[in-house]
Amino acid sequence: MRILTLQTIGNIHTDRDAFRSALEVREATMAAIEHYVQNGVLGAPDLADGFHRVAAARICYGLADEGAEAARMSLTVYEQLLARGRTELRLEAIRTRTALASALTRIGALEDAALQSEKAIQAYQELADTDVALEIAAREEADSPFGIVGEGASGEQPTGAQWRDRLLRLVSDQLADLRKALDSGPDDMKNHLAWHEYVHSTAATLATAGHPAEASVLLEMNGGEVAWLARKFPGDEIEWMKGRSGRLLGLYSLQCRRGGAAERGFRTAVDSFRVLRWERKRDEFAEPWLEAYIGWAAARTAEGDDVGAEAIVREMRKCAQRIRPLQSPYWDRRTAEILRSVRERRG
Repeated sequence: MRILTLQTIGNIHTDRDAFRSALEVREATMAAIEHYVQNGVLGAPDLADGFHRVAAARICYGLADEGAEAARMSLTVYEQLLARGRTELRLEAIRTRTALASALTRIGALEDAALQSEKAIQAYQELADTDVALEIAAREEADSPFGIVGEGASGEQPTGAQWRDRLLRLVSDQLADLRKALDSGPDDMKNHLAWHEYVHSTAATLATAGHPAEASVLLEMNGGEVAWLARKFPGDEIEWMKGRSGRLLGLYSLQCRRGGAAERGFRTAVDSFRVLRWERKRDEFAEPWLEAYIGWAAARTAEGDDVGAEAIVREMRKCAQRIRPLQSPYWDRRTAEILRSVRERRG
């Protein structure tokens, strides 16, 4: 009963887009599940499901690295169960694998993300049309929290096979995007930059229309690809795109309370603009570098971590004194005003 209650509370928080609260409940539930498993009250399927839910909550909040870790733990248990003949868990194992692929894409581990996507596609194709779990999933028509964007509802109840085929198409499309990036060469960078500009424009449209969460997820997935390209084909333009992607991810994530994604975005922007200004001597990136620091501190402040925010502010001040010494008082005032506003909204 305790586990069921906690899972219900977690679902309520997720439905309200209270991502941090949902994550805290999922982590508490996981601790309880592990305790019950150790005492023989619950079994391996409960353990796999618990890690699966934790992975989803971490990804929703924006902790993609930690989400990938939980998804791998869940998948390991599912694979052990499948090897023992628990074939009724095949669909849950596939869902966990798509969660892992999504998390890996967000952190820029595109090779591994493509591999996991290929395995998920093969597993979907091997599911029989009459699979019981497919029929149940089709009836529930539950939205996936793993970054797979659903198609519009037709008003008709899909069969299990139709539900599977729809997800199969979505995962296949994502794999095609991953392969396009992985197969890139230096001559493809101009097209990539144009595409990512379009993604930024689309995200801005979504946010302006009142959908910052969708904009945040779009930029997070996009940002992983940009980060991969920046490592593979280093240059000022792609590094600038990486920093801009991070800054926009931070801004939109703040609007929808995806605290982990907000911090990751601004931290990425700080790193990229530091490279451009400090290592590559591009002075025009001094202000974006300092602005990214303020965003990072704001993300910490929004989550109630005033001590962490102050540490970031101290680091920003040192940078300002090195690259804009005459403007240091301005940056101090600007930082104080923004953080005060964030604290007032936080309550």
